[in-house]
Amino acid sequence: MRLALLITAYALGMAGANLLLRFTSRAQGLSWWIWFAAANATGFVCVVVLPHALKLAPSNIVYALSIGIGFCLLQITAWLLFRENLSAWQWGGVGLIALGVVLLQMKS
Repeated sequence: MRLALLITAYALGMAGANLLLRFTSRAQGLSWWIWFAAANATGFVCVVVLPHALKLAPSNIVYALSIGIGFCLLQITAWLLFRENLSAWQWGGVGLIALGVVLLQMKS
């Protein structure tokens, strides 16, 4: 349960930081600095939670789950917020990554 929370926090932090950097790219002046600071503060979550997650499970599983979930979350959120379209092949790739995340969680 604790591992799942840490991995979720990492994925949300990763996706959140990247989305905030997208807002930063559209801003100017003081607004730019505010978005930039928010993106870095959000990304700092990743640096804090990852070492704790690595104590609880093998590193190859922790990295794959954290980055895979974060990537899929980022793609879906970018599509919803910014209408950044992906081709059918690209959506297929996102789906395969999501499938890989599910398969990594299965025990033999």
